[in-house]
Amino acid sequence: MTNNALLNPCGDLPSLKITNPLKLNILIFKISDISFGIDISQVYEMLDPQKAEEESIELNYIDKLIQFHDVQITYNFPLALIINESIKTASQTPQDIEINNYRNGIIIEMPLDIIEINIKSIQPLPFFIERCVQNAIWGVIIQDDNIIILIDIYRFDFKNKSVRNNNEHSNN
Repeated sequence: MTNNALLNPCGDLPSLKITNPLKLNILIFKISDISFGIDISQVYEMLDPQKAEEESIELNYIDKLIQFHDVQITYNFPLALIINESIKTASQTPQDIEINNYRNGIIIEMPLDIIEINIKSIQPLPFFIERCVQNAIWGVIIQDDNIIILIDIYRFDFKNKSVRNNNEHSNN
């Protein structure tokens, strides 16, 4: 199920009611021709990165949180996803709590879509790949012959990776 009408490039996200606990609404975007998906409930709002910085939100480029090894990433239409801090789990360490006393955001390329998926369609990562990738990548789905890598943004290590600490990206 596609929710193109729900994409609002800047501002609050639409309130998507959970009608079926076996379904997830996934925000889809691409970086370097690789499709990624994030559970929309983990995102509080989408903002222009400049506005997010003006609001003192710590921003992190997605390619600094997920390694793309020697691939130069260019953001043509960057957008900041502001993390929904209100639903983080209680399993945070004291270090996590210290890091997350401020608002975090992730800069991605403009989202392509929001899709609804059945959780039964989520495939786990093969063991040998799971051992090689960052903790934030937790599964994949296949949608219209495309592989979408699922990311749990609550698992990112934001420390020392913010835009303020690392300004080497280009925008077209």
